[in-house]
Amino acid sequence: MTKINTYLLFILFLGFLFIFKKHLQTQTAEEKERLSYEKFLIEHEYNNRPRMSKKELKKKYAKKDRPDLAAEQNFLMTLDPSTRNVPRERLIQAFERADITKMSRTVNIEWDEHGPDNVGGRTRAVMFDPNDSEGKKFWAGGVTGGLWYTDDITLPDPSWNKINDFWDNVAVSCIAFDPTNPQIFYVGTGEIYTNDVRGFGIWKTVDGGATWSRLSSTDEFYWVNDIVVRNENGVGVVYVAAGMRYYEGEWHYGTRGMLRSTDGGYNWGQVWSGSNETLYQPSDLEIDADNNIWAGTRNNSRGVGGGQILTSSDGVTWYTVFTTADANRMELACAPTNSNVIYAVGAGGWGDNDIGIFIKSTDGGTNWTSVTIPLNWDNVHFTRGQAWYDLILAVAPDNENILYAGGIDIHKSIDGGTNWTMLSAWHTYYAYLYALQYVHADQHSVAFRPGNPNTVVFGNDGGIHMSTDAGNTFIEKNSGYNVTQFYSTALHPAADEYYFLAGAQDNGTQQFTDASGIVSTYEVTGGDGAYCFIDQTDPNYQITSYIYNNYRISSDGGNNFTYLEDDYTGRFINPADYDDEADILYSAMNADSIKRIHDRSTSYYSDYMSVALGATASHIRASDYTTNVIYVGTSSGRLYKIINANSSGPSSIEITDSSFPTAWISCIELGSSDNEMLVTFSNFGVTSIWYTIDGGMNWINKEGDLPDMPVRWALFNPENRSEVILATDIGVWSTNDLSISSPAWVASNSGLANVRVDMLQIRDSDGLVTAATYGRGLFSTDDFATSDFLYVNDYTLPIEFTLHQNYPNPLNPNTQIRYDLPKSEYVSINIYDVIGHKIKSLINMNQDAGYRIISWDATNDLGQSVSAGMYIYTIQAGEFRQTRKMVLLK
Repeated sequence: MTKINTYLLFILFLGFLFIFKKHLQTQTAEEKERLSYEKFLIEHEYNNRPRMSKKELKKKYAKKDRPDLAAEQNFLMTLDPSTRNVPRERLIQAFERADITKMSRTVNIEWDEHGPDNVGGRTRAVMFDPNDSEGKKFWAGGVTGGLWYTDDITLPDPSWNKINDFWDNVAVSCIAFDPTNPQIFYVGTGEIYTNDVRGFGIWKTVDGGATWSRLSSTDEFYWVNDIVVRNENGVGVVYVAAGMRYYEGEWHYGTRGMLRSTDGGYNWGQVWSGSNETLYQPSDLEIDADNNIWAGTRNNSRGVGGGQILTSSDGVTWYTVFTTADANRMELACAPTNSNVIYAVGAGGWGDNDIGIFIKSTDGGTNWTSVTIPLNWDNVHFTRGQAWYDLILAVAPDNENILYAGGIDIHKSIDGGTNWTMLSAWHTYYAYLYALQYVHADQHSVAFRPGNPNTVVFGNDGGIHMSTDAGNTFIEKNSGYNVTQFYSTALHPAADEYYFLAGAQDNGTQQFTDASGIVSTYEVTGGDGAYCFIDQTDPNYQITSYIYNNYRISSDGGNNFTYLEDDYTGRFINPADYDDEADILYSAMNADSIKRIHDRSTSYYSDYMSVALGATASHIRASDYTTNVIYVGTSSGRLYKIINANSSGPSSIEITDSSFPTAWISCIELGSSDNEMLVTFSNFGVTSIWYTIDGGMNWINKEGDLPDMPVRWALFNPENRSEVILATDIGVWSTNDLSISSPAWVASNSGLANVRVDMLQIRDSDGLVTAATYGRGLFSTDDFATSDFLYVNDYTLPIEFTLHQNYPNPLNPNTQIRYDLPKSEYVSINIYDVIGHKIKSLINMNQDAGYRIISWDATNDLGQSVSAGMYIYTIQAGEFRQTRKMVLLK
C-alpha cells in the first residue's frame, strides 16, 4: 500500500471517529433527557399518592371513584414535556381546523351512537326554563358532554335533546338566564375543580335556546366557575366567576376574577380591582331576595384567597363580610324568602379536603354562627374528604329553614341547619341498609321547579336525579341524556353481534347487549370502569377492571362476574392487553415489571415478569401475529418488544427511536405484520405519530398537518392500511394516505362530536369499529368493514347443519335461500354487498328445527331495488355461521 493510500485511509478513519463520536454525543444527550424525565415522573407527587385498598377506600370515601386521581393521570398523560404544564389553549386551533376540514373529509366515516340512554354523567349545570309557564322544560350540561334539554322533565322517562355536538368546547360548567329577558341564556365552559377539561368561554342565546353563538369576548375565559345575571334598572348585567389553574410552578393564564358586563357579554370589566383581583378567585355566585349579589372564593396557587365571602348591592362596590383560614372553597346559598338569611359551607383549608366550616347569617352577613355539619351513617363529614370536588347548598324557595346540602350524598335540614336528615346513598346496598333513597354519588348542582318548592333536581356524576316530594323519594331522569365518560371499549368477536363492554368514569363497566341503536345498558361491575376485554376465541370469557390491577371475570358470556385479582399496583386507569391465543392478561405494574394473569379458566394465577422499562408502562399491545410477543410503551417514550412474554425468561428488546419524544406512548397499533407499526404520543408539544415497516429498526414521522393535541389511540383500516384513524381530544381524525411524507389529517366526526375519544377498537370478523368517548358515550362505525370477512371467518360447531346454495343463482329478481336447522336456534340471515355493507336483514328470530326457505327479492331494507352485481349472504344460527355468494342480473 502506498503512503498516499495509507494517509487517505487514516483521514477516513479520523472522519469516521468524529462522526461516531458526534453520534454518541447526540445519543447521550437524548438519553440524558429521557433519564431526566423519568426521574421527574418517578418523583412527581401524582405518582406517589398512597395506594388505598378497597377496604381503606370504602372507609375513607365510601364511594366508587376518585376523580382527583383520574385527573392527575390525565395531567401527566398530556402535559407539554418542555414546560411541564398542560397548554389546553392550543386546542383552540384544533377546534378551528376540525371545523374547516368537516367539508373536506378524505376518509368517509359515519358514526352511529349507542348511548347508553339510561346512564348519565358528571353534571354541573342545571336550570328550569324560565319561558315554560308549566315549569317542565329543563336544561342540563355535562362537563364533557355538552348542553341538553328536555321539554318535560316530569315524565317518568323524559326525552333529552342535545344542542350541538360541534361547539368549540362542550365542557359545560354553569348556566343562567337574564331576568329582564328570559329568552337570553348564558352557558359557561371549563370545569376547574378536577381540571379535567378546560373551557373556551361563554355561549349565549337570545331566542330561548333555539340558536347559540359563542361570545368572542370570552375567548380567554378558560374556567367559568359560575354565572349570574342581575336586574339592574331594567338591564340584565352579567357577572362571571372566572378562574385559572396552576401547574407545576406556572400559571395557566387566562382571563380570571370577578367579571362584569353591562352590554350582554360583548365587553367586560374587572369588578375586583387591585390586590383583590389577584388574591381572590370567585367560585360561587348568588343573588339574594333583595337583589344583592354574593360571592364565595377559592384558593389561589399560594394557598390564600379562599374562605372569603363578599357582597355588593350595586355590583361595583364590594365588601368582605367573612374571612376564614379554615376553607379553600366557599359555597353559598341565599334564602329566596328572606334576604337576611345566608348559608355558607367551606372545603377545608390548604391541603385539607374535608369540611372546614359551616356557617349561617340571619342579619344579612353582619354576624355569623356555626351550623351543624351533616354526617353520614358512620359519622363522617358528608363530603368524605372531597369537598374540593362535590359541594352544593340550596335553600327551599318557600322556607328559609329548609336547607339541602350535597356532597357524596344528599342531606336535608328543616330547622336552619341545627339537625340533619340523610336522604340518599350512592349505592343500593347502603340505601337498603340505612333505609335511604338511591342517588348517584357526587352532587354538583341543584334547581327547584318554579311554583313547586317540593320538586328539586340534583346534578351529579350520574347525571340527573329528581324528587317531587322534598327529598323523600328520588327518580333518575337520564333517559337519553348521554354524557357518559368512557375510558375503554371491547367487542364481541361475532360479526353483526351488537354486544359491547365499555368502562366508564364513576359508572362501572357497562354491558351493551343490543347496541344496534341508542340503548340501555347494565352495569356488570362497579367503580371506575377501566380496561375491559372479551376473549376473541371464546367470548364466554370476559374481563373487566376497576382501578389499578383489580380485575373481574365472567365465564358465562357476561351474565355473572367474579373476582379475578385485587392488586393496587399499576396506574389508576391501568393500561393492559389480553392475548386471546395464550389466554394471558398483561398489565402495567411499575417501572421494572409487567403483571401477568395466566389462563382465564378457573385455574388462573398471576405473576409478573421483570423488565427494566425506565418508567411504568403507558400502553401494552399483544401481537396479532407472533405467539407470546408483546409490545410495551412507557410514559417517558421508550418502546420495547418482549418475546417469550409468557415464560419465566422473557427477552426484552428496546426499539425506541432516537427521534421519539420524551413523552407518553398512548397506543401501539399493528398493521399487516409485526413489522408494520404505528406509535402515538398523547402529550402536547410533541410529534405524535410515528410509523415503521421494518419492526422498529427505522421510524418515520407521520405528524403531517395534525394540530397540536393529545392523540390517545390509532387504528389502521385493515382493507387499506394507508387509511388511519386517530382518537384525539377533538374527536376522531383520519388520513387516507399515510404513505406520503407529510399526511393530511382531517376531522372525521360525522355523527360523533367534538369530544375527547379515549379508545378505538376494531373487530376482525366484520371490521366494525367502536369509539369510547369521554363525555358522549359509545359510538361505532362499519365504514372499515372488509369485503372478505363474510366468508373467510366462517365457523361451525359439530352439528348437522346444511346451508344450500340459493336458487336460482344468478337471480333476477328473486331467489330462495334454503337451509336445514337441526335444532331450535336464534337465526339471523343478512345480505351484504361486495365491500361488506349490509344491504338487507331477511330474518332475526328464533326458529324451530326443520327445513327452511327464505326469499330475497333484490331490494334493500328501505324496499328499494339494488343494482346488478355480486352479493353475499350470511346465516348465523347459535354458534354456527356460514356464507355464500350470489349474482344479481338485470
